[in-house]
Amino acid sequence: MRGLKEIVFYLIGALLIITSIYFVYLNHRDFERAMVRQAESYLLATVRSQAQSIEKYIGDILGELETLSSSPILKSSIAFSQDKSGIEAEYYYLLQDSYREVERLVDAIYLIDARGTVVNVSPFKPDITGQDFSRMPDVRIVLAEHQPYTSGIFENTSQEKTIANLYPVFVDSKFAGMLRAIILVERISSLTSHINEEGSRRAIISDNRGIVISHPDKAYIGKATSEVFSKDKFFGYGPEQAGSIAERMRQGQVGATVVAKTLIAYCPVHIGSNFWSIAVAMDYSVISSPIIKNARNNLIFAGFIFLIFFAAGMIYYRTHKKKDELLISAATLDIINKQLHLEIKERKEIQQELQDYLHGGKKNTPPE
Repeated sequence: MRGLKEIVFYLIGALLIITSIYFVYLNHRDFERAMVRQAESYLLATVRSQAQSIEKYIGDILGELETLSSSPILKSSIAFSQDKSGIEAEYYYLLQDSYREVERLVDAIYLIDARGTVVNVSPFKPDITGQDFSRMPDVRIVLAEHQPYTSGIFENTSQEKTIANLYPVFVDSKFAGMLRAIILVERISSLTSHINEEGSRRAIISDNRGIVISHPDKAYIGKATSEVFSKDKFFGYGPEQAGSIAERMRQGQVGATVVAKTLIAYCPVHIGSNFWSIAVAMDYSVISSPIIKNARNNLIFAGFIFLIFFAAGMIYYRTHKKKDELLISAATLDIINKQLHLEIKERKEIQQELQDYLHGGKKNTPPE
């Protein structure tokens, strides 16, 4: 019976330890998932905020170009240039004043006529004025469609990587030319520089062709997004992982996930009728510290439960050991006592027999 009690006791203890370990595992898993969800939500909020910031920046440029396109000075300048094959000095200086609001946002402004010829440029570049830009992809699109347009990344005449915002100019409801604002990619990168400065996060922007237009390392600008994801050690993605995330961004999807111990969130940046995509990635080690701490606390708790059971087992063992020792001692004493009583009884019987023998012997001895 006592052995059965001991078996039940140890089975209950083993079940308690296994249950504790299981709940420790569940707690750690749920805590890790909660941390990942929280980090993903944070990154999604970050990319959406950055997307809105970029949209506002590009929107402000287009807004300034729209305002400038309706300027009488600009319309007169472009009309005069078509008649006289150039503009006079008075128009040039008036145009410089008109450009000031836009120039704080961009790096150069081109005034191009309906034939694709550069009428004026600010900052002034005498070798550019009069050149035919009609074959440039962005200019060709506006010449054909007469609609605002934001280009992909390209290299300007100074071999600098740039993008262009273009806005049509109409004179008496007739297409007369366009304004072309040039933006160096460094300006776009500066909008996300505060993210990249932290070291534990990385922000990149790509256009709808899947070409990177902003990255803290200039060597990656102009490369395919999938190539950047696989070559940039911060991401460390395999070809399949890199291609999957890059394709989602190219399609303008919104999402957040964990890939190769990196948390990444992405969303589109709406640029007029077109879009770019921005992604912000964070090293998993940022959230691994509290996860590890939680795991350590859980292990301490499990160890505490084990120690309690171990101590209870030792107390149980020692208590029963003492009881067993007392029972054994009592049994031993009982046996010894019975043995002593038996020996005393036997001695008494022997002594009685001896006395009887001696007395009987004396009676049988004849007198002399």
